Amino acid sequence: MASDRIRQVNELLRNEFALEFSRSLELPEGSVISITKVSTSPDMRNATIFVSILPDNKAGSLLKSIRTQLPSISREVASRVVLRSVPKIKVTIDDNERKAAHIESLLDSLKES
Repeated sequence: MASDRIRQVNELLRNEFALEFSRSLELPEGSVISITKVSTSPDMRNATIFVSILPDNKAGSLLKSIRTQLPSISREVASRVVLRSVPKIKVTIDDNERKAAHIESLLDSLKES
């Protein structure tokens, strides 16, 4: 279980990166990126940002765009937050919603049988 400090850092990073994503990223019409979770390592040197990207067919190209712009986005966030150092950030797709929808459709198909 994460300490209170880790939870606070996760929330701070989630809010600041969400704000900077909305400012810095040019999204194609009808695309949405949301940060679903941030997970910071216990030593606070690394953090993973989990994102949900809609529509699914744009996920690969938008994730590549985020990763390309991540160094400048991280510098901007580092200039605003009060931390000794901003953790090294990794961005990955959060596919929990997709997995849940798949499981739900499987359960629905079992009900119909």
